[in-house]
Amino acid sequence: MRRVSPVRALDVHKANILLLSRGILILLCVLVIILECNALSLDGRRTRAIAIKKWTVMVYQCGD
Repeated sequence: MRRVSPVRALDVHKANILLLSRGILILLCVLVIILECNALSLDGRRTRAIAIKKWTVMVYQCGD
């Protein structure tokens, strides 16, 4: 079994944390989209398609 240097292991750990935090952020954005679409469809002021377009932009911004 090959040993990994402590510095390399730390870099991998940091990368995993960044991926996990980015995934959580995107999931939160998707949750907001779902809740907002439900609220807008119940409210009736806007169509669901407009809400989806609006919040899709937000998801792309969260991912960056």
